[in-house]
Amino acid sequence: MSDLAAYFGEGAGYTARARRRRAVPVPTGSRTASGTIVPVGRTHVGQLQWDVGEEQFGRWDPLRPEDAVCEFATWTAPWWLAGGWAVDVLLGRQTREHGDLDLVVLRRDQVSVRQELRGWDVQRAGPPGVLRPWPIGETLPLDVHDVWCRRTPRSPWSFQLMIDDTEGDDWLYRRDHSIRRPVQSLAGRASSASLLVLAPDIQLLYKSKGLRDKDVADFQAVRPYLSAEERNWLRTALDIVAPGHPWTWSLNRDRNARHDPRTALACG
Repeated sequence: MSDLAAYFGEGAGYTARARRRRAVPVPTGSRTASGTIVPVGRTHVGQLQWDVGEEQFGRWDPLRPEDAVCEFATWTAPWWLAGGWAVDVLLGRQTREHGDLDLVVLRRDQVSVRQELRGWDVQRAGPPGVLRPWPIGETLPLDVHDVWCRRTPRSPWSFQLMIDDTEGDDWLYRRDHSIRRPVQSLAGRASSASLLVLAPDIQLLYKSKGLRDKDVADFQAVRPYLSAEERNWLRTALDIVAPGHPWTWSLNRDRNARHDPRTALACG
């Protein structure tokens, strides 16, 4: 059994020999002469609204967190596990299926990160509904926050990079730069020596905008395990960017409950 299987426990239905690899539907679209995919219908992908058309972007067969730990162990730039997996690692169990794998990196580290991915097919998402190649040496436009990665152009998508902005030693919330905190505080309580996991209050702030079913499920799953400090930070941030947000009432009435993450993830 791998360290992650032990981390989540047998009850999660996971073993090292039988990883649940699940290809999930993704948006489709027409391809221009330059190779840019320009979709035409609508669906949600990450934080973007994507159009859906005739020709597929390609299926997803996402890495799992332990895959990322081993795959990117030698990166010089920091990265943080994000998305629904960040919630599940904090809880110590897999609460739902995950159709992708999200990793946060800092925009200031983009040159190093792109170089680390020199053997991968890397596509930047943006403007909404468009994927374009991200060549080595190219600086991402400031309005690009999502990057899709797969091993080859014919491979399924493996993970998504979330590009976060900073100012000095502070991380900036992309939708309102008045919400900021030290970069060193991005790693939450579920982090270990081998894996940095995004703090749950930051992750929930990102999930609070769309209120998709999976985001609501993640909030409900992790809410009882938020510390008083995490709960107060998230409530304050929501009051700034979304006054009257439905999660605020729940945060106001919750009692503090502590959760101690288990042993570290490692290659093995």
